[in-house]
Amino acid sequence: MKRSAARHLARAKRRAVHHLGSQKKDASIDVLVERSRQRREFEAEHDDARGWMELCRAGCAYGSASFDTPKVYRIARDWQVTPGRPRRRMVQAAALMIAAIEAYDREAEGQT
Repeated sequence: MKRSAARHLARAKRRAVHHLGSQKKDASIDVLVERSRQRREFEAEHDDARGWMELCRAGCAYGSASFDTPKVYRIARDWQVTPGRPRRRMVQAAALMIAAIEAYDREAEGQT
């Protein structure tokens, strides 16, 4: 991770901790910080093009990669997940599930 990106994530985490009023390590803060990082990297249009079901599959793949034996999970032709640090993969999985819910909600709004 680039130094400036790491500093940005650290600042975002401090703001989240301050907002929630807790100094302890909190999984929900880590998930929200990760989702914020994903939003900076991928816009809503990107998520919508992938579709909420693919984002759900991605979340499941990241979650599985947190505990499964080393193997590669192919989500799509251009997207794969390799095993990593378990907690980091679980945080990524939860953030992807939030992305899937957001994409689902946008799709549902467009159909009404």
